Amino acid sequence: MGAIWVHNGTEWKQGVPSVARETGYVPGRAAYRRPSTSTWSLIWQRDTTPPPAPILDVTMVPETRNKFSIKLTTPATSKKFVRAVVKVGINKWSSGPVSNDGTYYAEVNAGEPWSEFLTASLVDDNAISPGETQTKQFPAAYQGNVNLPLNTPVNISAWVQDTNLNWSEAATVSVRTLKATDPPAGMQLFSTAIYQTSFDTWSVAKSYYILRNETTRTQDIAAAKKTWVGQYGPNLYGWQGGTERYMQYMCYADRIRSVMNQAHSIAGLRWAFVRRAYSGPSNEDPATGSGPPNSVTLRVYGLTQANVPSVGSTAHLAGGLNNYADVPVTIALGETVYVNLPEKIWSQFLDGKGTAKGLAFYSATGKTPSNADPYNPSFTLVGSWGTLKKGSRGGIVLVDWYGYTNPWPEATYGHPQFRPVGWTGAVPF
Repeated sequence: MGAIWVHNGTEWKQGVPSVARETGYVPGRAAYRRPSTSTWSLIWQRDTTPPPAPILDVTMVPETRNKFSIKLTTPATSKKFVRAVVKVGINKWSSGPVSNDGTYYAEVNAGEPWSEFLTASLVDDNAISPGETQTKQFPAAYQGNVNLPLNTPVNISAWVQDTNLNWSEAATVSVRTLKATDPPAGMQLFSTAIYQTSFDTWSVAKSYYILRNETTRTQDIAAAKKTWVGQYGPNLYGWQGGTERYMQYMCYADRIRSVMNQAHSIAGLRWAFVRRAYSGPSNEDPATGSGPPNSVTLRVYGLTQANVPSVGSTAHLAGGLNNYADVPVTIALGETVYVNLPEKIWSQFLDGKGTAKGLAFYSATGKTPSNADPYNPSFTLVGSWGTLKKGSRGGIVLVDWYGYTNPWPEATYGHPQFRPVGWTGAVPF
């Protein structure tokens, strides 16, 4: 069947004739000619065969969890095209290329809907050829009001329209945004263990340090009959509760910050506590009591100083404590628990957001260390007067972070030569 040619005032162009209706112009389906009084004869008929569906390729944008790169390729066919449209549905499918169905279509940039991937006129020499491509990001940078929810299905549909104004069937791809706990696209989740530079215990009641830098004692702790039993002893410990009301200071210098600076983003920080397996008098960490013996609330601070004052000093670090968070901990005798630190605490280690170089904690029922806690929980360290005890994790900080490469593979639990960042002693740990 012959083609229809239309004169635009300058030249003839091949096109599709339209018919005017009250609601606007619609494309014609056929044209007839009747010379004089002769019968009508068909001289042109529009091809109404739908073109093949386009090809969709959807990938997650690197370093994101909820942004996609969408590539459309027009199908291989003898036809040419005037439009290629993509629509995005959140947990739903679009019902058609131009329908108002609650999917993303009308997000505009300079007057052009985001969904319009390719457009052309109805004339053949300006039409879109087979195999042409267009790639766009969704949401685009200018779509500030679009934030795809995490861990949610995202259904993407695409159509092409040929020069006869026929729409193809939809090409469809279903993807899913990542969970908040998933590594961003192209990254891995690493967990790096960090060993403290010092552990110091301040007695609020007596106003001096009873334990300094793991090796120097101003008081004979063994003489205080706070001895160890079980698999973790003898080990250092951080005593809590009781009449002396101890505060614990653990310095990490800039070790935590160095790991955080390597990260693309931080998943969180976990602080390892090992409750000592002690079976002494009832006021010294009993296994039973008037309340839940396995529960304690710790008040945790960011510590702004890299080291505590000198041995024998009567000054403690209340002035070096930033912020605080009360962290409930459930921990049985002899158990290891990794306490998730609130962001208001761990963010103090980030460049530009704080000056923390360590962590401090005490057993809290108020703003000062409590002497009313009936359970007096005490915690081990990883050392025993300078000797690292294999298997004990107390005091170690785990930085969970997202990135491309890990400079400290040996600081990952399970590594055959496990060595936390900052530990210079023998391995295996």
